[in-house]
Amino acid sequence: MGVVVRGLGLWFILQGILSFFSLVMMSIQTSPDTQGWTPKDYVLSILMYVGVGLIAIGCAEVICGLLYPKRDPKSPSEP
Repeated sequence: MGVVVRGLGLWFILQGILSFFSLVMMSIQTSPDTQGWTPKDYVLSILMYVGVGLIAIGCAEVICGLLYPKRDPKSPSEP
């Protein structure tokens, strides 16, 4: 499960990189088709994608521990 969480983190970071290049292309082109997005929107999406990606990669073990807590082998099983 940790590999899946880290893979999702990598996907979010790659989406942030894609948004960064979209921002660069928007600033280079004279009349870009931004579909209503402003540079502020691109910067916020870059920060969000990279932030979530870094959290997922860095805290994958904690996230997996929340999803699948370890059981005490001596405790009785729940019905």
